[in-house]
Amino acid sequence: MIDDPIIPSDEAAWYCVRTKTKREHVAARSLAQLDGVQSFCPRLRYRKATRRGKIWWVEAMFPGYIFAFFSRLKRERDVVHSHGVMKLLKFGAHIPEIPPHFVPKPQQETEKP
Repeated sequence: MIDDPIIPSDEAAWYCVRTKTKREHVAARSLAQLDGVQSFCPRLRYRKATRRGKIWWVEAMFPGYIFAFFSRLKRERDVVHSHGVMKLLKFGAHIPEIPPHFVPKPQQETEKP
């Protein structure tokens, strides 16, 4: 963890990224195209009843948020200004890191719609 939130560490870590409404997948895709940045957007897939019958529906598990792995020192500006991104989650001036065990490795994902 970083002791001083104003001076970011050069080491990469997971951060929570606030996205535009219903644009989590767009933000995740644009972050994945940046060098040195990985993104993770957990989604739920379920059947929903509509007037036309039951259909498969996909939504973000955490609406308005995705996770990104990057070095704040090198890539914070690129991440914040990516398509679909609003800002990094912060508490006052502190931008918390997400513990690595909270975000699964991409190869551990079981379903990609």
